[in-house]
Amino acid sequence: GNLVVASGHGIDFSATAHAGGKSSELLDDYEEGSWSPGTGQGTISAQYAKYTKIGRSVTVSALIHNISDQSSSNVFGITNLPFTSNSASRSVGSIMMRYQNNTSLTSCYLTSNTTTMEFYGVTASGWDVALHSDWNNANAEVYFTITYNADS
Repeated sequence: GNLVVASGHGIDFSATAHAGGKSSELLDDYEEGSWSPGTGQGTISAQYAKYTKIGRSVTVSALIHNISDQSSSNVFGITNLPFTSNSASRSVGSIMMRYQNNTSLTSCYLTSNTTTMEFYGVTASGWDVALHSDWNNANAEVYFTITYNADS
């Protein structure tokens, strides 16, 4: 059978010395599953939308396509991440896109206290962010993966 750990307990790694400033040596959570990506405007379709949570560390990935709004100048973001990011968290992940006018975009970005991720790139004068109007084809799509710290 499976090893079952009672709620509120976990694997305790405190038997050996570790760096100062640690807040816990208890691994008390693991789960994996599917999630349902959304967008702030219009609709999207998603495939391969999976997550894994180990302790507070969450990795999500998906393929997004069938982006209905390809005309507004609003920021394009992926909503409904399975866990809210930690208040001190800033995370960057990888993307691969096609049929996207903004060729500076290189990363997905998630800031603190949110469940919305956006796509960013660099310009000569700062950051650039993906807009709905940057998609230029009905076959537009984006693959992404990002790891971030959740609140709990």
